[in-house]
Amino acid sequence: MNARLLLRTLAVALLVQLVASCATSRSAPDAAAVRRQALIGTRATYCRAPRKPDQRVDVDKLIAELVELRANTYSFCIHGWATDWDDLKLILPAANAKGIRVWASIVPPSESYPKTKMYAEPFRLDYVRWAKEFAKLSLQHTNLVAWSIDDFTHNLKQTYTPAYLKQMLDGARAINPQLAFVPCCYFPAFNNAAFTTNYVPLLDGILFPYRHESGGANLTNASLTGAEIKKIKALVGEKIPIILDIYATAHSRLGATTPAYVEEAMRAGHRAADGVMIYCHQDPKTDAAKFAIMKRNFHACADEAPRAERRKNLRGTFGTYDNEPRLINHRVDVKRLANELATIKANTYNFLIWHTTNDWDDLKLFLPLARARGIKVWVTLVPPTEPPASAPFAYDFARWAVELAQLSLREPNLVAWSLDDFSDNVSDGRFKPEDWEKILAGARAINPKLAFVPCLYFQHLTPAQAAGFAPLVDGVLFPYMHAAGKMNLTDTDTVEAEVARFKELFGAEMPVLVDVYATHHSALNETTPEYVEKVMTLARGCADGVLIYCHQYEGSSPGKYRVIKKLFGEWSPTK
Repeated sequence: MNARLLLRTLAVALLVQLVASCATSRSAPDAAAVRRQALIGTRATYCRAPRKPDQRVDVDKLIAELVELRANTYSFCIHGWATDWDDLKLILPAANAKGIRVWASIVPPSESYPKTKMYAEPFRLDYVRWAKEFAKLSLQHTNLVAWSIDDFTHNLKQTYTPAYLKQMLDGARAINPQLAFVPCCYFPAFNNAAFTTNYVPLLDGILFPYRHESGGANLTNASLTGAEIKKIKALVGEKIPIILDIYATAHSRLGATTPAYVEEAMRAGHRAADGVMIYCHQDPKTDAAKFAIMKRNFHACADEAPRAERRKNLRGTFGTYDNEPRLINHRVDVKRLANELATIKANTYNFLIWHTTNDWDDLKLFLPLARARGIKVWVTLVPPTEPPASAPFAYDFARWAVELAQLSLREPNLVAWSLDDFSDNVSDGRFKPEDWEKILAGARAINPKLAFVPCLYFQHLTPAQAAGFAPLVDGVLFPYMHAAGKMNLTDTDTVEAEVARFKELFGAEMPVLVDVYATHHSALNETTPEYVEKVMTLARGCADGVLIYCHQYEGSSPGKYRVIKKLFGEWSPTK
């Protein structure tokens, strides 16, 4: 071979090597990103699959319950029965048909024979073999996106050394580089620098069972959920997904949890973590209360993207509410109303269906006129505590939800609906979260963009009641009446504090819209133009929107009319 040919051959070989090297350097992080992405937004239950009399998994029942919960993931624990490995292979295609991802979880030596009655079968304590078999299975069933080891951090010294863990993961990733490894890691492990240095870089995510361990282990206090997740993220970095594992089933040492605890932990986990997993899967009959809470919160999470759009439509609202101009025959003067709103530069009107049996028909006439002027419309109905009922569907709020959603498809400026004095009916037990979950599901199945913004008084809701409704509502309409002090319609010094309290109860992302009394309250004093201006100005600074109760007219209330028109004009993008 001559020198020129030799040089050419060497150059080609070097180029191939460089290309391969570049491809490898790109594919490794790409695969890691894919593994992590499969964990983001996890809504899952873990273990305790329903069983048939022969102790095989009732796959149909399991999948039906996951669909009802709107869970997008199930973590199957291979431990209790020798047939679990075979049952996993049955779960996978059934879950895939419903768009449900699956994790496979096995147990460490501390949860195996002889410390417990049996091993995870069939590969027992051969974790290198388990890793490879899961990888092979994930190539056949692409919805097997992750595998996990329970109580991983309790077994580091004797079993899962960094070298052995790397051997396990190298074997799995050589077969399927997209299969994630998400072991169960307890909070105390993160206080050990060696763990974060030697182990965390090998992990794709962390399954974190919350037990209040930074403040004394218990399963009664969920208040440190967000703080512990925040601390873990600070130690491991934002790229590593944290999946919060919440005890719904009792712990052997720390006892049982309550439905309220599960609710609080789920809400905190949704805000702070990258996903939420419930240990264990709850039976809809024997664990009805916790199942209902899981369902409500998972539905709210699944609804997050449409809800963001609904809430976007609420922020920046300024308009009036009720007191439409009427014709001699008591029908709404829809043309005058639309012109009045355009004159004061309101961007929203809240139409109360209550005064006459024709209000529903008049709403349909008003909507296109409002749309032509760029005005969004809300509809408010009355609850059982405010008879007579809104016509024509009375107190059938499921029917109202469907009818309003259908109307909003034809008239897209119908962006929200509300129920007056909603919190009164929560406080007396008439309205329950589980009932309203069904009502709102009916509307959102038709138009997921239609918001629900009930009227909630500061003095009514308890934290538990707020927690129950927070996943369901899109905003809060809050009539300000100085309820944090002595109730009146004169003082304005608690506006910011009361708005902040609603944000605390419902989450900082929840739109809070202040309802300003321009018309007198039945049990309180009449308001002044100065009062209206002050509350409007304060609300504009701390809340997400302002509505005036009721619509004011230049002839009958010139002072308040001028204040409202002046401020709306200042707030309008078209001066």
